[in-house]
Amino acid sequence: MMPTQGEDGSVVSAPALTVTDRLEEAGLAAREGRLDEASRLYREILAVESEQPDALLGLAGVETRLGRWRDAEGLYGRLLKLDEGNVDALEGRGLSLLPLREFAEGRSMLERAVALDAMRWRSWHALGVLADQSGDRQAAQTAYRKGLEVMPAHPGLMNSLGYSLILSRRFDEAEQVLREALRYAPDSSRLKGNLAMAIAWQGRYAEALDLLRGESDREQAVAFNDVGYVAMLRQDWPTAIRFFEQALELSPTYYQRAADNLERARQQAREAAKP
Repeated sequence: MMPTQGEDGSVVSAPALTVTDRLEEAGLAAREGRLDEASRLYREILAVESEQPDALLGLAGVETRLGRWRDAEGLYGRLLKLDEGNVDALEGRGLSLLPLREFAEGRSMLERAVALDAMRWRSWHALGVLADQSGDRQAAQTAYRKGLEVMPAHPGLMNSLGYSLILSRRFDEAEQVLREALRYAPDSSRLKGNLAMAIAWQGRYAEALDLLRGESDREQAVAFNDVGYVAMLRQDWPTAIRFFEQALELSPTYYQRAADNLERARQQAREAAKP
């Protein structure tokens, strides 16, 4: 800090900032989105106290927000060397490992986190995604529901649960969950897309199209293609073919995916018609 002048005219040095002061300054910068400044401030603290836990945790959080996953993972690892039961570090390292595609170690960290603190909804969410990726729908849905016990109205958790229910072919349950999620995030295109798929799988194509259609011809073409794809998977060949043709007609440019889907649907319809 800058020196000040005393009442007698003498120069008085301001007290040096304490570590607590510097941590508060860095934390404020992080909360206000001044991430580069926050990173610099945390690093200044660590240059003096290399294992200061609050600075390590704060810097790890900044690196996570900047998408520097390897740097974040290393910082969380340093924290765990100081305290292997640090739940913030377990969760943070687990979440950082997933974008690095180190799934087994990430899962291990997250499982340890929720074993110590069952209120870690981010860990539950990530564990659900990992279970879905491995095809274990029951474990995935259990994890999402555990997260929702902590964050009952979280649209992201509800979307993941709804999508997992679609993958389980429990379309009516998926619809219920996704409709509830839209109450909290009515503008979410991802929620609308998944809800439309759940509805289309139940054969209610027009309702699904109404959810997906945008204003542009391109958006409408995509809607017809996506709902047509569900119709094709349901072996409803006439509807699928009609929707793919409509997608090609609406698209302002050549729509390769719809063209490929149309050819596939026609081929499957021919095969199905054979005696």
